[in-house]
Amino acid sequence: MNNNQNINENLNHSEIKTTSGSRESRSEIFKSMRNFRYLGMLVKPYKTLTGEDSTFASISRRLINENDTPEGWDYDEFYSIARTHGAGEVDLFIVRGALRCPASNYFFHYKQ
Repeated sequence: MNNNQNINENLNHSEIKTTSGSRESRSEIFKSMRNFRYLGMLVKPYKTLTGEDSTFASISRRLINENDTPEGWDYDEFYSIARTHGAGEVDLFIVRGALRCPASNYFFHYKQ
């Protein structure tokens, strides 16, 4: 199974904790989220990090800067658009088949 198939399998078969504290299946939550375009890229909401995965140390170990942050990158603008598509609290997105993690100055790749 390649990485993209693995991402899609994980997307549909797990639970996440919502901001209200309830647990819902990822597929239920992500049904209300819509893909969107930012700086010409198709962006698909993927995952909100929780627990140990959401710590600075854990995230930092997984970030990769491949020097391909789009010109004109604006973290606040990106999340403004994400919010209008129901993805304002999502940490990871799929762009061109790769997991990406937005940060203030970079649109990092993220390794699982």
